[in-house]
Amino acid sequence: MFFGKLGINLANRHDWSGLNDNEVGKGYGGSLGYRYFLKKSGSSPFIGTRGEFYNTFIDWKNDIGSSTETKGRTQIIVYQPSLEVGCWLKSKSTPWSLTISGGIGKEINIKTKGKAVGEGGMWLGTLTILRRVGPK
Repeated sequence: MFFGKLGINLANRHDWSGLNDNEVGKGYGGSLGYRYFLKKSGSSPFIGTRGEFYNTFIDWKNDIGSSTETKGRTQIIVYQPSLEVGCWLKSKSTPWSLTISGGIGKEINIKTKGKAVGEGGMWLGTLTILRRVGPK
């Protein structure tokens, strides 16, 4: 099944980027992807891949707690290709369903406005609430 979604990207990189002592941020964007479901009906485990683009703002700090502490905000356009595994939990009695997935991917900063911030490998956790529209 091919899919598209709109989403929020939350980043909390601590000091892992190697560029700044702390990086925290969020962004808005969306993705296109493909999921292969192991069962053809009802709730089902799946494997998939997706590519996501986000407009993200990262608040960074350096030399935290010292007299030379610096901080700022960087805007980045991010591309995130990833692989995922998860489960689609469908409700038989309501139009609502839920997907829970985890995966690995890579964050690639396509455009940076401000001081350089981290990019590279990442772990992903995704929770999606879906509502069916139209007839069953």
